[in-house]
Amino acid sequence: MERKQNQGIQRASEGTPQRAMSPFTTVRRMMEDMDRIFGGWGGGLSSWDEREDMARAWHPQVEVFQRGEDLVVRADLPGLESKDVDVELDDDGITIKGERRAEHEETKEGIFHSERSYGSFRRRIPLPSGIVASDCDALFQNGVLEVTLKLPKIASHKVQIRGNGEPH
Repeated sequence: MERKQNQGIQRASEGTPQRAMSPFTTVRRMMEDMDRIFGGWGGGLSSWDEREDMARAWHPQVEVFQRGEDLVVRADLPGLESKDVDVELDDDGITIKGERRAEHEETKEGIFHSERSYGSFRRRIPLPSGIVASDCDALFQNGVLEVTLKLPKIASHKVQIRGNGEPH
């Protein structure tokens, strides 16, 4: 996979599928598999309360990348509107939080099943130092939040390279 690097921020080249597998995802999937295997014996390993807690733990997918002189934080928030989301920026990072509300649906067969997660969410994304909180813009469109921040100017200077035996 080809990666481009600018000021310590990386983004995979366009069209490259990205899968960030966290240890928590692996453990959750293992627990779900165990519940399926042992589901007939005492109702599984997880109680319904634990399953509801896991469902409430929905977190939006986020990507951070550089566009020109800007740092862009993009979050997928399907089914939400701008009024459902809050963005807070401080010296250490950006916090995206809100609530995904359930819609009431009724079925005639008397059976309802949902694998969608609802409830409050909070994502904290660390940012490079020097980001100015007052110099940012946020746009919410088609279920995608995009926060644009100005990257600090980094002064650079040429480093003198010594050869073998040269004094300091």
